[in-house]
Amino acid sequence: MFVAIARGQTTAPTSQPSDFAQQLEAIDRRAGEIKDLTADFVQEKRSPLLRKPLISRGNVKARGGLALWETTEPEPTKMSVDPQLLRMYYPKQKTIEEYPMQQQLGMMAASPLPRLQAIQTTFSMKPDDGKGLLDAKGASPANPRAVRMEPVDAEIRKYVDHVRVLLDADRGLVLAFEMVDPDGEQTIIRFSNVRTGVNLTDESLKLDTPAGVKVVRPLEGAR
Repeated sequence: MFVAIARGQTTAPTSQPSDFAQQLEAIDRRAGEIKDLTADFVQEKRSPLLRKPLISRGNVKARGGLALWETTEPEPTKMSVDPQLLRMYYPKQKTIEEYPMQQQLGMMAASPLPRLQAIQTTFSMKPDDGKGLLDAKGASPANPRAVRMEPVDAEIRKYVDHVRVLLDADRGLVLAFEMVDPDGEQTIIRFSNVRTGVNLTDESLKLDTPAGVKVVRPLEGAR
């Protein structure tokens, strides 16, 4: 079954589990028609160790398995992601941090357009009430759907307790997602001003950094 969300309120579930799977497949087909996109985002991070959430803003560009996230507030950073590698650029420190991506996580994190097949191999999925995912100040789409995903892969469970996603079923787009780690740290990212079919190139999704930037690989020191 699927739970519809309308302007922050939920309707009673009426569909059967088979309908849920069929609706996911229909959304995935629409997502497959999207070649690229740009969007603004607001990220909200909450932790048991923080007295108030950390808020950051920026924009994202995505094409296929590539994405470039540019944060403008509170400090400028850039992050390029593909299924194999995450690269985080800190202009003030003139430093790039590189992290190898666990393959399944990379396929999801590389883009706001992860495909259903990639998700199903490592996550179980069920309907969710979507509480807290929809921005109270933002406009609700006509046909939103919420999904809860829990990792079935032992390696991913080390880093992810569960993920909740709010989808625009008509457009095949992710409107918001929440990730909670095993320690209870919560990250919510909400997208707005989404534009599709903008003719991005792979070159436009690469990190553009000046000469002399230091490259570090923090996880190598932890081995």
